[in-house]
Amino acid sequence: MIRPAVLIPTRNRPALAAAAVRSAIAELPDDGAVVVSDNSVAESDRVELRRLLTEVSSSRVRHITPPEPLSMTGHWAWALDQVRLVGDPTHITILTDRMLFKPGGLARALAISADQPAEVISYNHDQVDDYGSPVALLLREWSGSVVRIKSQTLIKL
Repeated sequence: MIRPAVLIPTRNRPALAAAAVRSAIAELPDDGAVVVSDNSVAESDRVELRRLLTEVSSSRVRHITPPEPLSMTGHWAWALDQVRLVGDPTHITILTDRMLFKPGGLARALAISADQPAEVISYNHDQVDDYGSPVALLLREWSGSVVRIKSQTLIKL
């Protein structure tokens, strides 16, 4: 049996982080947890995120903040260490504050994890490209297949 945790690292984007939380909590099993790691610099953003998270009103959502603002890589490493302490998860996935799970997406990933409990699972995601004009939706096709790739091959690529 797997006990999943969804880590949502965020910085200065409370509304986006709250939307990511709602997409995760909607499909998370009862024994799963969502950990929002708030690396915001402005206290007003931290206050707003705490307010938005109370609207989710789920005991499965944890809000954590590092002792001081960290670089992105430092924050993610710190947050991963912290999420391992919440509910003793067997599997962790990271959902950035600019991402949402599609309906059924998390359930599919968890089903694969249950079938392949000892494997690292990577999956595609669709993307809203809002860096240019016009804004574009980039849809990624998924085969539904599980492919085993040696980590050395990935490192070489």
